[in-house]
Amino acid sequence: YYFKSREELIEEVMWAGIAHMKEHVQEVLDALPPETSPLDRILAAVEAHVRFSLSVSNYTTAAVRNGGQMPESIRARHEKERAEYGRIWRRLFADAADEGQLRPGTDLLTTRMLIVGALIVVATIASRLATDYLWFRSIDFQNVFTTQLAARAGLDAHRATIEVMHMLG
Repeated sequence: YYFKSREELIEEVMWAGIAHMKEHVQEVLDALPPETSPLDRILAAVEAHVRFSLSVSNYTTAAVRNGGQMPESIRARHEKERAEYGRIWRRLFADAADEGQLRPGTDLLTTRMLIVGALIVVATIASRLATDYLWFRSIDFQNVFTTQLAARAGLDAHRATIEVMHMLG
């Protein structure tokens, strides 16, 4: 691939990172059975995001980490894709609220930003640790489960506590 300028290359990397993440998460959600609860759809999106960002796409890590540092002249395409990805998450949280699966009075914007922000931090920390600790990039059930449990606890602490107690016997 050849790019006319450094800015074109940066724009492509940044766009590809968010576009591929959005496509992957949407494909995972589309593959879920129709009876999947809204909360379980959020957890599936959390898993898809974590797995993709840590094991599939370095572009995504770059896009997430550097999105706010892009020059204004190349930001529009990335921002459009980011807004579309944000709509997926807004719909997930709105559906969960409509079905009564979130605590009453939950601020959807704040909750969504905390969960998605945590996913961004996971990718950022993992990419930094992977430089020194190659084992850190490996994705296993425990890593994904821990991230999902944290998301569930943030969304519905009472339900999460009951599930953890049940799992622990």
